[in-house]
Amino acid sequence: MIISGCSEDKPNEPQIPPEMPPQSSFIMDFDGFQQQIQMWDDPAADLASLTLENWGWSVLSIIVWNTALTVTLAIPSAAFLASFSQEPTQQEDGSWDWTYSFTHNMIQHTAQLNGKIVNNNVEWKMFITKDGDFENFLWFTGTSDLLALEGSWTLNYSPLDPKQFMLIEWSRNVGDETAELKYTIIESGAVNEGSYIYFGSTLDIPYDHFYNIFISADNNMTNIQWNHTSKVGHVQDEKHFGNTDWYCWNEDLQDTDCPEL
Repeated sequence: MIISGCSEDKPNEPQIPPEMPPQSSFIMDFDGFQQQIQMWDDPAADLASLTLENWGWSVLSIIVWNTALTVTLAIPSAAFLASFSQEPTQQEDGSWDWTYSFTHNMIQHTAQLNGKIVNNNVEWKMFITKDGDFENFLWFTGTSDLLALEGSWTLNYSPLDPKQFMLIEWSRNVGDETAELKYTIIESGAVNEGSYIYFGSTLDIPYDHFYNIFISADNNMTNIQWNHTSKVGHVQDEKHFGNTDWYCWNEDLQDTDCPEL
């Protein structure tokens, strides 16, 4: 009787899907400059007429990446953002699928995001289908820790050109609400291979946000730091300014002398 009692089947434990990486693991925050960028029809021409060279150069450096990312990441970003409103189903191999439709440019697509726990990490795969165009294209893969505090994504360029072209590395601290996100071009042999834009929110004073922008073809780094509340900040770019000094702007985005820190 004792043996029989111990061998009784127990009810199945409820299965829990893996923690999804946050939106900030994929989508870079350009809000610190986006509002001003959207005010201009021609940012380069508008900035040339203003006394905002220091802040303006920061904006132009960011626009180059923002424009490129808007095009190349449009569909995978839309697919990833749509996944947060979906409920997953568990598969026979123990992985979880989020399968759903989403719209991009008024055209319906289908996405299948698969997450599987492997060796105390989660492996992710995003397949995207566009009827009559491409089917189950593996647009990006990724890994994250079980608490979704850090990880990476590797993106392929497009269904017509399925080469690996970008690595996204991310981390976050939920307690102090800080985070970092880095996009690196990894396309082999490309002119801009190794170029990256690296964004972070920190607890540093007075500058609690930053971008580091490296252009491999020029072997040049642009460092931008600013306070997201007051909007004051400074920029460093040896190629543009001819030295390694910091160049500052005030609350009104006007050029100003840099304070001693």
